[in-house]
Amino acid sequence: MIFDTGQESSVGWLAAFSSGIRSNGGIGSWAARANGGLVVVRSYRGAVFVLTLLLCSILFVAPAAAWLNLATYAVSGTGLFNDLAASVKFQRGQITDVGYSPDYLKVILTNTSPYDPDDPADILTALFFSFDGGPGPSLTRQAAWIETPHTITYGGGTDPGGVVGGEWAFKAALAGAPQGASRGISSSGYGLFGPGDRFPGNNLSGPASPDGVQYGVTSAWDLTGNDNAGIQQPLIKYQVNFLLTGLGNNSNAYAFDKVGFQYGTGLNEPYLPGDPVPTIPEPTTLYALTVGLLGLGISAHRRRRRS
Repeated sequence: MIFDTGQESSVGWLAAFSSGIRSNGGIGSWAARANGGLVVVRSYRGAVFVLTLLLCSILFVAPAAAWLNLATYAVSGTGLFNDLAASVKFQRGQITDVGYSPDYLKVILTNTSPYDPDDPADILTALFFSFDGGPGPSLTRQAAWIETPHTITYGGGTDPGGVVGGEWAFKAALAGAPQGASRGISSSGYGLFGPGDRFPGNNLSGPASPDGVQYGVTSAWDLTGNDNAGIQQPLIKYQVNFLLTGLGNNSNAYAFDKVGFQYGTGLNEPYLPGDPVPTIPEPTTLYALTVGLLGLGISAHRRRRRS
């Protein structure tokens, strides 16, 4: 059983806490480990136990999370693109009293490749997506930024607060995007994005219009000494964040579609459609699952005692 707990989930701490734990007797043998926010359980009883801990962490221990995962997509390339890998998390704000409105959509774009890029086609420069079943909400760009410990290669800088908005653009109602996606976030133009589509922030490198690979996302393993001339310019290492507004209070009604990752500077360069990753249920759903599993566990235990 695999769940994506999310890096900012109220139960994300549990994955690290339970890493490597082994227990025998009592509730039965079980195992759980942490792997980039994933909790892996290898037995039925382990599932009951871990879900119980998750429920308790939500209800009694952990503080409420600022962001709730709506969807996660990931991809690992194959064949000619086996050195490419990426993921994206779509999250909404859920604590209104500290400024995280449910109207907010946070997008976390990550280059998860374990390889050292050496040319522009290895640099993640755009994310495309749509909403399933209709036009979806009208989104407005607000911010683009990086967080510690992520850095910029080749001496590139940011605006205060790690802001890189002047190098990234968001546009809706796209025509000609891969898979027919209606929305895109990009550091390159692709004939789709212009200077009026940029997030707030200063132009940190190159022309005013989104162009080239500068401030695209390279892997965490990027060693600049072997780069060709095409990527000897500022690049974001590993991860970048975006904030859009307009999601609305009924954001759970929206499902994402046509999610894909674009590399390089042209639509004829590598494009990888994303695969959905199951996310951990919201607290109410988790509660129902836990109660159900506990009931099954108690019933099974009673049957064994009778026999």
